[in-house]
Amino acid sequence: MNVPPLSFMEENNDRDKLIGFIWWLQQFLDSLVQETQSATTDTPLFSPDLPKEIRHAITIAWKEINNGRKVFYQVADIQKDIPIAKLAEAGLTGPELSLKFHVLKWISGRFGSRQSPAWLRRLIKSADDILDSIASVNPVAHGIKEFKDTLSSLTWD
Repeated sequence: MNVPPLSFMEENNDRDKLIGFIWWLQQFLDSLVQETQSATTDTPLFSPDLPKEIRHAITIAWKEINNGRKVFYQVADIQKDIPIAKLAEAGLTGPELSLKFHVLKWISGRFGSRQSPAWLRRLIKSADDILDSIASVNPVAHGIKEFKDTLSSLTWD
C-alpha cells in the first residue's frame, strides 16, 4: 500500500497545512478502503478473513462520507474560518503543529519501508492525533474520525 505524499507540509502557513492534511487524509483513507477490499496478500494489513458483509459495509460507508455527505469538503471549508487563536488552543499552529506533522512524516516513512500492520496502526494513530485536534475545533471532523477508528480496529495483528 502506498501512502500519499505529505506535500501539504510545504505550505506556507498553518491553516493551509491543515487543509492540505485533510485532503491527504482523504487519500490515505481511500487507500485503506481499497486495501480492505483486496484479496489476501503476502503481508496482509487487514484481516484476510474479513467477511464480505464488512467489506461491503466499508465501501458503502466510505461512499457516504466521501461522496454523499462530502465531509472532507465540509471540514476543509469550515477550517478556513476558524480563528487562529482557536487553532492555537488546539495545538494546531506553530511548533506544536510542526511536531505532529514531523512525527506523521517519520512514521509514514517507516510504514512505507516496512508495510506491517503495527506500523500501519502507528500511522493511523499519528493521523488521529492531528484529527482529534481538528475535531476539537471543527466537530464535522468527528465523522471522519469515527470511520478511521473503525478501519483501525480491523488491522491485522
